[in-house]
Amino acid sequence: MNSPFPASHAAAPVLSCCPGLPAPVLEAVSLKAVLDDLLAQVEIRQVFANRETGPIEATYTFPVPRGATLLSFTAKLGARDLAGRIMPAPQAEDSYEEAVADGDAAILLQEASPGLYTVSVGNLLPGETAALTYRYAQLQYWQSGTLRFALPTVVAPRYGDPAQAGLQPHQAPQGDLFAHHEAEFRASIRGALLDAEITCPTHEVAVERRPDQAVISFADGATRAMDRDIVLHLRKAAPAAATACSEAAAAGDAHLALLSFCPEAGRPSAPEGRFVKILIDCSGSMTGDSIGQAQDALRRILDSLRPQDRFAISAFGSTCRDVTAASLPGTPEAIAAAREAVRTIRADMGGTALGAALLPLLARRDADGRQGDVLLVTDGELHDDALVAKARAAGGRVFTVGVGCAPGESLLSRLSEQTGGAAEFVTPGDDIAARIHRHFQRLFQPRVASLSVQWPGRVLAERRDREGGLFAGDTVHVLARLQGERAGDIAGEVRVRCELADGTTTTVAARLRPLEGAAGAVPDASLLERLLAAGELRAAVDERGLAGDRPDAALTELAVRCQLLSPWTACLMVALRDDNEKTDGQPALRKVPQMPAAGWGGMGSILHGRMDLAGAADGMRFSMARPDVAPGRHRVLYQGGGLRALERLPRCGVPAGLITAVQALVDEGWDEETACLLLLAALLRAGVALTLGRDGERRVRRQAKSVAAADPDLAARVQALVAGHAGGRT
Repeated sequence: MNSPFPASHAAAPVLSCCPGLPAPVLEAVSLKAVLDDLLAQVEIRQVFANRETGPIEATYTFPVPRGATLLSFTAKLGARDLAGRIMPAPQAEDSYEEAVADGDAAILLQEASPGLYTVSVGNLLPGETAALTYRYAQLQYWQSGTLRFALPTVVAPRYGDPAQAGLQPHQAPQGDLFAHHEAEFRASIRGALLDAEITCPTHEVAVERRPDQAVISFADGATRAMDRDIVLHLRKAAPAAATACSEAAAAGDAHLALLSFCPEAGRPSAPEGRFVKILIDCSGSMTGDSIGQAQDALRRILDSLRPQDRFAISAFGSTCRDVTAASLPGTPEAIAAAREAVRTIRADMGGTALGAALLPLLARRDADGRQGDVLLVTDGELHDDALVAKARAAGGRVFTVGVGCAPGESLLSRLSEQTGGAAEFVTPGDDIAARIHRHFQRLFQPRVASLSVQWPGRVLAERRDREGGLFAGDTVHVLARLQGERAGDIAGEVRVRCELADGTTTTVAARLRPLEGAAGAVPDASLLERLLAAGELRAAVDERGLAGDRPDAALTELAVRCQLLSPWTACLMVALRDDNEKTDGQPALRKVPQMPAAGWGGMGSILHGRMDLAGAADGMRFSMARPDVAPGRHRVLYQGGGLRALERLPRCGVPAGLITAVQALVDEGWDEETACLLLLAALLRAGVALTLGRDGERRVRRQAKSVAAADPDLAARVQALVAGHAGGRT
């Protein structure tokens, strides 16, 4: 049976497969990653198909990690192999439109905004498939002995105007309660990471240890719903303080070198105390897992305060309010009162107007005149790239804690880096207390005051991925272009000297090793050259806000030479068709919708299992035991970590009393998805306003007709429930 509420971990057809409605165009996704030391290379494969009777244009906006550098983009269109070429964005867009208008096939990849790519597949013929393959590289980071590797899969709904963030209409992510996409996943861990402890807080995975690598995949080898980031944690007691590698430049008498350095954690500084301003997101998107995480984070932060510290807690949504007084001492009495206030926090404050809350808070000082630091707890789901520059201009450090299954990683990372703070991301299922405590201690850790690198050769260019906000225990990557040694063995030693703000000085050395097995070079640039150029492009966006301005000629030329996707360039593929295969140039637009992120807005929970209220001092806590589901006359679905049908009903506008009544039917053994579908249809017939949208209502009505014919007894029971509810209201 087709279901409007597909299970999270089972391959279930979705409602848009109903006759007469457009079929899903994104049919398969695979994610593969290789982590070798601190360099990750990821391959994404997406399969688009046209199951309609006329040509279509498929568009899909999908997330990529902060700092990802596109290495290649290829496609297989039917039996034809295509390779993408980076060119100036206006030229690529014009060529794409010309090809579509001429009836040919074309594929365009754009950087919609930091952390988002948009692909357009134009003139896909009936019955035709396009398999797209992206490869990107990303540098990884140790943070106090833990490396967090994340593969984002879904873009949660974001607050604000996408157009003001520079997104075109076809690029703006669009959520759909009925959307369902699945992906397969595989990761290989190599090099110095091979002996690390590997855990995954988001999915059940299998880890196969081999002599040369550790292979990670979903536990049963099947696919999983794309409703949350895939997160791996790699832990080592003592990561290497410094590693270095190099490779020859593509042209010229030079080579590129990469130094990865992690300064040893020092003793906490600021014994005189600090002023910490805590800002918590209470917008509607935080309902469910996220607000629970935020409350746990607040309690752990309060427990970390010292008597000489001062603190304040504020909450924001569409407006901002003080949860505590503007400045309190870190005494047991004040902390106890604050913990009680935290219990009352709810995600009921509307939208995510972060700028209106954050900027005044940055300027606030305590009675001693200290500006202090802001610790922001949020899911980061908003369109407001200009906020980063505004916060940097306001002064003061912002330490961000991203919560939820699909946090706005790009925005939160840039906000913390550009203000001299640091970012931490906490996934439901993580050890929240330990991670937040570690992050909070960064406020008191000595910062890196100076960092100097001595390379084995004359430096032609050098760039580090972070200038401010570098703390003891965190990784910094430094890329350099060095003169000499174009071929042969590249040898030498890199020496780095680090001085912390407390005066502690460390000097370490790392021997350069050749970068092996890292594909990704293009004729005019090696892999490390491309990473160096990509850092320059990102810095231009962060420092000068050029993403929405007129194209910069020099940066455009750099991106084209190194074949890099950027705000000024795009990637194009065109497949010329024979005259008898050309279309009329008017394909039907099919925008691939986003799945609801698990836990977003209270929809479902990644913290699957029973709620255990007994003995919980600060409210709810979750055990991970699966509920016992007795077999009934119909199948009863329980998919841990997914969005069950009953869990979606509140977001559809279904009254709570009816949800309880349908739960009783499910407990009797009736199929959950069928009962919920019939309930929605009955409510529509009764004239109850639901938040399904026009297309959603049509899907429900069409699907319910065949379902009611197959289950007349259940249909009658549900209809009686709705009639009784209507009678009770009157």
